[in-house]
Amino acid sequence: MKTAFATLAFLAASNALAQTPAFEVAVIKPASQEQLMAAMQSGQRPHVGVTIDNNRMDMGFQSLSDILARAYDVSPSQIVGPDFLKTEHFDILAKLPAGGTEEQVPQMLQALLAERFKLVARREKKETPIYALVVSKGGLNPKKIKPATAEEISPEPMEGDQTQNTPFGKMTIRQSKDPNKGQLAFMPGMGTLKVTPGPSGVHIEVSNLTTSHFAQLLMQGEDRVVVDKTGLKGSYEASIDISMDGMQGSAPQGAGGGGGAAPAVASTPAMNPMFLAVEQLGLRMEPQKDVVDMLVIDHIEKAPTDN
Repeated sequence: MKTAFATLAFLAASNALAQTPAFEVAVIKPASQEQLMAAMQSGQRPHVGVTIDNNRMDMGFQSLSDILARAYDVSPSQIVGPDFLKTEHFDILAKLPAGGTEEQVPQMLQALLAERFKLVARREKKETPIYALVVSKGGLNPKKIKPATAEEISPEPMEGDQTQNTPFGKMTIRQSKDPNKGQLAFMPGMGTLKVTPGPSGVHIEVSNLTTSHFAQLLMQGEDRVVVDKTGLKGSYEASIDISMDGMQGSAPQGAGGGGGAAPAVASTPAMNPMFLAVEQLGLRMEPQKDVVDMLVIDHIEKAPTDN
């Protein structure tokens, strides 16, 4: 009887494993900042970002932290692990199996990370320092942010359009022929995003933005989780100006504990150009503590096994 039960358990586990979606083939190569700069200096389009199209996934210059974030649907600031997660970058070209869908890519990435990087990870709720996105005492700045009036649109494709699969959805980027007019981007949950260069930074206009999406955007460059605590509902059209320092991410980073522990001190809002940009809208980032979902990395190799 015990043998029969053991056999059934083995078959059930094997069946579950077989049903886990996995890439048909995947090639992983290290990517360096030097390669990226060399491509840009030679006039080539830098291989950066993620594209999923025609049963193929192409990831360019993604850190292990970026890959983990996409695989487990978290922000990099929600990942607790070794420091090299942020410094080791890779290009990944993978083919989806027959019948595979874009929605299954995170599961396929999890399987790839476990197989090639020997990943062992778990989810855990932890009390950790955060930034709360709140409304300033003076309220919203009506000159910079107001309720959205335009409906979100799906643009008709045009020659030269670029597509990127972001953590927020598929984004279409359209570069203006006039470099002084910048570029347009269309993204679910944000509407139209217009970026115009200036002498000291960029001017950004968003047509359809929720504060929860805004918190997610702010979190991408921070060592702390950003939580929307504005209490604001609906979508807004907004405009902000970001200095060159803010674009280059020159804000001081938080000091973390050993072994990749969550940082105890994050960048000071008064010194962070991105936080100053937020204040233009009548919002602010307030340091707090809260219990948040974290992805804890128990083990991961710095380099993958051979292709």
